[in-house]
Amino acid sequence: VGHLKRSVEIWRETDVLISKLMVAADRLHQMIQSGEVDQEKVLDISNTINTLNDHLTINEDNFSLTLGEGSRWLETLVLALLFISALTVQCTGFYLSYELNKNISKSVDAISDAADKVIRGDFSARAKVLSEDEIGYLASVFNLTAANMEKRRAEEKETEIRLHRLLDEVNESNRDLKTFAYV
Repeated sequence: VGHLKRSVEIWRETDVLISKLMVAADRLHQMIQSGEVDQEKVLDISNTINTLNDHLTINEDNFSLTLGEGSRWLETLVLALLFISALTVQCTGFYLSYELNKNISKSVDAISDAADKVIRGDFSARAKVLSEDEIGYLASVFNLTAANMEKRRAEEKETEIRLHRLLDEVNESNRDLKTFAYV
């Protein structure tokens, strides 16, 4: 903002100098057109024009310098903002990646823990469904599979119990037959 303010001030000073230059040039032009050329007045007006021109050159340099400084300041500001924006995006990406990885790890660990229990024969083990994504779907399918295995295991135990009863009955019948055969 300071650079713009200074540039406007220089511009205003330059406008005043240009107005004075135009007045001096008009005076010189009128003198030449009138045919009454006074060398001393021409020299005086020429000196005024040269002095104004020197001041205009200084203002031109100062104006360019001030705009250049402002441009460099603005460039530095834009680069800093871009760096901060890029850093913010990068940090947000790292944070989101970390959180996603943590959630995936929790889900996979839950499935893995339940699978270990099933391997050891605990068919009642279930994986916690922590998400609705592919890993959550995998946990749900695992739970259905474990439930089916638990049901089949229960059916096998019941079948085994019935078989034992039948065997007991057959053994008892065999004893009765052996007892009857000895009589």
